[in-house]
Amino acid sequence: MRKIAPFALFLLSASFVSAQQGGLERIEKKWGDASKLLDDRRFEAERRIDERFNRLSTRLSNAWGKVDRSDKKVFVDYTEDGKGKTKIEFEKGFVAVEVIEDVSREKLLKDDLLKKIKDQLKAAETNVDGTGVQVLKNQIDPAKEKEALAAPQRETYTAPDGTAKVKYTVQVPMVANQMTERAKLYVPLARKCGERYGVPVDLILAVMECESTFNPYADNGIAYGLMQLTPKVGAHDAALSVFGEKQDVPSHKLKNAELNANLGTALLMQYMTWDGWLGKYKAKTYKWEMLAIAGYNAGCGRSVAFASKNPAAMADTDANFFKALHAYMPDETKHYLINVPKARLQYKGL
Repeated sequence: MRKIAPFALFLLSASFVSAQQGGLERIEKKWGDASKLLDDRRFEAERRIDERFNRLSTRLSNAWGKVDRSDKKVFVDYTEDGKGKTKIEFEKGFVAVEVIEDVSREKLLKDDLLKKIKDQLKAAETNVDGTGVQVLKNQIDPAKEKEALAAPQRETYTAPDGTAKVKYTVQVPMVANQMTERAKLYVPLARKCGERYGVPVDLILAVMECESTFNPYADNGIAYGLMQLTPKVGAHDAALSVFGEKQDVPSHKLKNAELNANLGTALLMQYMTWDGWLGKYKAKTYKWEMLAIAGYNAGCGRSVAFASKNPAAMADTDANFFKALHAYMPDETKHYLINVPKARLQYKGL
C-alpha cells in the first residue's frame, strides 16, 4: 500500500451515501426480522471457543507456562486435550501450529504428534466462521506449507508443573496479498450492510481492516469482532438501529461476522446522520466524513466536542481542518485518521 502524507489526506474526500429513512420498520420490511441476528443457535461455534479456553485455562497454564490469548489481530485456539495450539497472525501474515507432549512419551508418540500438527493446520485452513466464510481461503501457499511441515522445529522445556515437555512447531507464512484475499470474503456482507444502513461499502471495509485485519474472532478483552465493538457501549447503542431497542450484546456474539458488521455499520450510520451526533455537518462532506471516522475510534462525543469548540476549523479549508482535528485527537485516533482513508482507496468502487 503506498504511503500518503498525513496532511494530504484532505484530497481523499468522498461523498457518503444518504442514510435510509423510515426507521426500523422500513429496514425490517426490506430485510426481514432483524431479531434473527440474535438467535442463540447462530453463535454455537463462537461460544464453544470461549467456553473451551475458560475451562482449560488452569491445565494450559500448568502445561504450557505462558498461555497465548487472542487479540484484535491474532486468533489463538487450543485443542480439547490442551496439548495443541493454533495461532493465526492476521496482521503479520502467518499460521503457527504447536503440539506438546511429555518428553518420556516422545519416541512412542512422535508420528502422532506430527499427524496432529497436520490436522490442526488443515483445520485452521478450512475453518468456517459463524456466517459461512472460510476465513483463510486462498491465503496459504501449498508449497510453503509442505516445506514447513517437512521441517518442524523441536524444543524442550520444563513446564510449571515440573514435567519435562517437548514442543513441535510449524509456522506457515500466508501469501503476500492475504489481506486482500480476506477482504474479498467480506465484501458481500459489507455490501448488504451498506445498503441496509446507507453507509459506503469502502468505509465499512476500511474500518474492518483497521480494526481487526478482517479477523472475525478479534478479541482485545474490551472490544470484539470485525469492527471491534464493546458489548455495553458501541454494540449497546447500535442495537437501537438494528433491533429497535438498546441492549447489551455478549462478547461471543460479537465474534459473529454478520451480527458484528450490522452493529458496526449501524453505529457509523448513527454517528453520521443523527443530529445529536454529526448529522448537522452533512453538507461539509469531507469534514463530516473525517469527524465520523475519528468518532468511531475515539467516541463520537469527542468529534462533536471538536466541531463545537472549533468553529474556525469547521469553516476553514479541508487541509487546515484536518490539521486541527489531527492535533486534537489522542494518538491512537491520529493514526486512525490516516489509516482508514488510506485503506478506503483499495475498496473504492465496490
